[in-house]
Amino acid sequence: MRRVVVLGGSGFLGRHICRALAASHWDVVCVGRRPHGAGAVRSVRADLGDADAGALAALLARERPAVVVNAAGAVWGATDAQMTELNAVLVERLIDVAGALPVRPRLVQIGSLHECAPSAPQPAEPATVYARSKARATRALQAASEAGLVEAVVLRVSNTLGAGAPAGSLLGGIADRLAAADRAGGTCRLELPPLTARRDFVDTRDVADAVVRACARAAADGRVLEVGRGSAVGVRALIDDLIAVSGVPTAISVRSPASGTTARSSSLGEQRADIRAIRELLGWQPRFTPRDGLVALWSAAR
Repeated sequence: MRRVVVLGGSGFLGRHICRALAASHWDVVCVGRRPHGAGAVRSVRADLGDADAGALAALLARERPAVVVNAAGAVWGATDAQMTELNAVLVERLIDVAGALPVRPRLVQIGSLHECAPSAPQPAEPATVYARSKARATRALQAASEAGLVEAVVLRVSNTLGAGAPAGSLLGGIADRLAAADRAGGTCRLELPPLTARRDFVDTRDVADAVVRACARAAADGRVLEVGRGSAVGVRALIDDLIAVSGVPTAISVRSPASGTTARSSSLGEQRADIRAIRELLGWQPRFTPRDGLVALWSAAR
């Protein structure tokens, strides 16, 4: 069997990726802080935020993977230093380690559409620490690929929807609040900022399918491919749809926006992925609707 190491495989998106790879007959090694070995997935416990180059090199030399998927990262509830370390420095370390192996694995990096500002395809300087750290990783992989040091593809993923969304994320937190109110048999009271942005939301199962295709095909090596539905929906409308899916009585109040920036901007504007390249190179296209993702999110939260 082909072996793939998934860094951050015990995280929200990593778990979906591990399951999809195992279902596609890959020998999957899940690397993360929490054990997540089940069925065909083998788990290796590691804190990637503290893993130096030596530890990472020893892991990859021992496992000898054909592909390394980097789904590790930090966003919700992380400090600026933690985001820089996990989103950028880890990737730079991975490039050095993978390039020095006798048989170099292909690298599949989970990037973020937030590296690009809404309505601007390639901003000179992304607005947030999260976006800047993810963009730094993308630039490092592009440079290494162009220099022939590694074979790599970056999947620049839009906003994700699906089971197990962290409580620190907007929709994951709301799903948890709805579930708590449902268990208590009362009304869920939500205080929200004035959410006027429109964003591209993609189901985690579709993201996992894109990763499987990127692992199996070298056609995308050296490319940055956007992964999303290719259309935008209103963030507030999506919240209303989640409430409707849950059936939980809910009272919403709107607060004034806080000053400063957050890990992921909820500013004005519209953002959508351009999925023409990934459709052409990998034959990928989204299968699930935003409502499908909301149903999966709510089912897990209950």
